[in-house]
Amino acid sequence: RSSDLQSFDLYDTIDPAAPDETVKETDAVEEIDLTLLKSINPAEEEFVINNKYLTKKIMYTELGIFLFEKTNNTPIVKLYLKEDMEDSKGCEQRSLNEIVRDTHGFVQKIDRHHAIPLDMIKACYQMKGGRLRIILHVPFGDIDSFVVSSTISRRIKDWVMLQVPIEKENTINNNL
Repeated sequence: RSSDLQSFDLYDTIDPAAPDETVKETDAVEEIDLTLLKSINPAEEEFVINNKYLTKKIMYTELGIFLFEKTNNTPIVKLYLKEDMEDSKGCEQRSLNEIVRDTHGFVQKIDRHHAIPLDMIKACYQMKGGRLRIILHVPFGDIDSFVVSSTISRRIKDWVMLQVPIEKENTINNNL
């Protein structure tokens, strides 16, 4: 591709989870309530940032990406807003699963370290092996898409389709 944007593929950086880990991970996450999600108007819903530096209400439409990391063995969830994907805000939640729960599923995990709101999905492509490539509306640094594992893809497929159709990967070259 001619641009400098890259796709973030978890398989390049992290060994896939051991099978028993994967099972636990999906068990901990509730089914996505699609009916509830359809009733959510992102322009009216607020996500509350509450940390020792600030308490702020942020409209769902402003949410960009949630990043999970461990700093000094402390789990931290950071939120990046669409308007400023460089600057993060600390969340009181300690896991991406809590973010998913607190946003009633409007935000979903796309891998172990990232979760995105539904309206961040610009396009989605079906890849071989049951994986999905999700193209972001706003690039996160130099990442403009994520490749989602087959396990997570099965879980979020219907959620993705609330936003965009899932297209076949081989059409991707025509769209870039």
